[in-house]
Amino acid sequence: MPDFVPVKALKKEPLRASCAIDCAQHCPMDILLEELHEMGDVDVLVVGVGECAYYSRKMPFSGGRRNWAYQLEDREIIFGELSGLDAALARLAEDNRAAVCISTCVPSIMHLAVPELIARKYPSVACVEAPSFQGISPTDSLETLYCALLAGAPAGQDAGVAVWDEAPAGLAALRERLRAGVHIVRSRRFLGLLRERERAGAGVWLDDYSFHPLDWYARHAQTLRLPGGTLEAMDALTRALAARGPLALRGPFAYEFALYLCHAGAQVRRVSFGDFHRYAYERCLKLPEGILVCPENGALEAVPGETALDFTPDSEEIARLRGSGQLLFLLRRAEEICH
Repeated sequence: MPDFVPVKALKKEPLRASCAIDCAQHCPMDILLEELHEMGDVDVLVVGVGECAYYSRKMPFSGGRRNWAYQLEDREIIFGELSGLDAALARLAEDNRAAVCISTCVPSIMHLAVPELIARKYPSVACVEAPSFQGISPTDSLETLYCALLAGAPAGQDAGVAVWDEAPAGLAALRERLRAGVHIVRSRRFLGLLRERERAGAGVWLDDYSFHPLDWYARHAQTLRLPGGTLEAMDALTRALAARGPLALRGPFAYEFALYLCHAGAQVRRVSFGDFHRYAYERCLKLPEGILVCPENGALEAVPGETALDFTPDSEEIARLRGSGQLLFLLRRAEEICH
């Protein structure tokens, strides 16, 4: 049975099962290629060993797009001699089309100067370092991808509101979306971009993927287009839940809901969820240190005096929603479970 550990333990090291018994289903390269395949207007060069080159071919790109792989030889890995890769990058960049170079595990382990080479000579190529051993989840690499693809693209030049959600979009459409003055982010893949653009002061960026205290939703209710009565309902449901006594939460985004409830004064003792990734880890670190967490979706055994809220039967609906809509759904379901 999966163990619950205190948040304090997570601050020392992310809780991860041994790779010998719990290998990831995919590496970051695979996740990135799937994303780029859907974008439709970006070429790709994967840099790695033979295994990387082989598996990068599983998804053919259409419409004349290039999905290339450069297999490093022993001398290149050992001595860092990158003239062959330099020539491959020159061919990739010769017509100045949008392109991404995915640098995999071995280039990172051996500290090959792939990012430096690209930055120095090939400004039209975005470099994404995606070693499997660095991230908590292979999906963490998507934030890096969009930061690299949209680096330097102008933003905030036009009026209007842009919504950054889960829907696939090509690079040209994303660059056009950047021109809006207000941006609402509802996908984890764009949170890194949000942080970068906020630091640069490029437009107004609202994180409607995370949960926030109610006053945040009150300030941005008009921009988020919250239906009438939403804030009042959220407030009443939150107060009722905070007054119930000790809580245990299980299901998608349970860590996010726990953080919201803690800010509202609720007593959360245990949190169980699946899909552990960098964002979930960062949010867990903001919880009170004494809370017990299980990022392996462990069952909530009954504890006297504790109210268990298990949202796993609602996983599909929770996954369909984002931000304020997701929070309101969880609050309403919590009330139903309690009664």
